[in-house]
Amino acid sequence: MTGEYDYYAQDKTKVASTLDVDLEQAPPTLTYPVAAATEKVHTLSEPITVLNKCTFTNTAYNRTGDTMSFGWKVENPGDYDTKVHIGNPPVLGSDGIIYGYRVSPDIVEVEAAPPKGAIEYKTEDTVPADLQNPYLLLSIEQSRERRFANFLIDLSQK
Repeated sequence: MTGEYDYYAQDKTKVASTLDVDLEQAPPTLTYPVAAATEKVHTLSEPITVLNKCTFTNTAYNRTGDTMSFGWKVENPGDYDTKVHIGNPPVLGSDGIIYGYRVSPDIVEVEAAPPKGAIEYKTEDTVPADLQNPYLLLSIEQSRERRFANFLIDLSQK
């Protein structure tokens, strides 16, 4: 899914489809992924403006064995508490496999960034230690609560 996902208007962009692949019948020339290139790939160091004009920034990235851990910071310039949901974003490998579970970010509890303050938290994914050129699949609240924009974050430069 590209673009925004609106929790309150889920049917607006809903598409019904099914893909069945018989792996025993797949031709050896089949390649993955089968998709158009994305418009923009972000770097992990790029701050993102999110819900209520908060700034969302990566503060740490560590890869040890089969674990990728990320530190995140939400800075809130506003006068009210703000919760910015990202869930636990999965990782896309160059092998076309998504590692981790994509859970709707709005159901993962997060602390609120206080008015004129900040909050920091961590996420973690398990991936094969030899996975090359991974991407983080980040869904984050943007223009209003429970409206998510999707970002592809290049982790290969870290």
